[in-house]
Amino acid sequence: MDETRCVSLVFFLVGLGLLAQYLYLHTIWSFIHLLFYIELMTITVKENGGLRALISALDRWAAEMVTRRNDELYVVPPT
Repeated sequence: MDETRCVSLVFFLVGLGLLAQYLYLHTIWSFIHLLFYIELMTITVKENGGLRALISALDRWAAEMVTRRNDELYVVPPT
């Protein structure tokens, strides 16, 4: 698989993931945050010029989403 098709496949999978994330979160602010992150990934790929930069950006995004979700799940309300 050449790099162009690989990048296209990655963007398609990212798009599906972003749609699933939007449907899961149900908030417009989360959707705006995801759009900002797409822009950040695009700039990263253009500046660093490669698939490795895109994968690194996706990894950072996934780690941020997991951290945010864990913070929301494990917040103990004051008693």
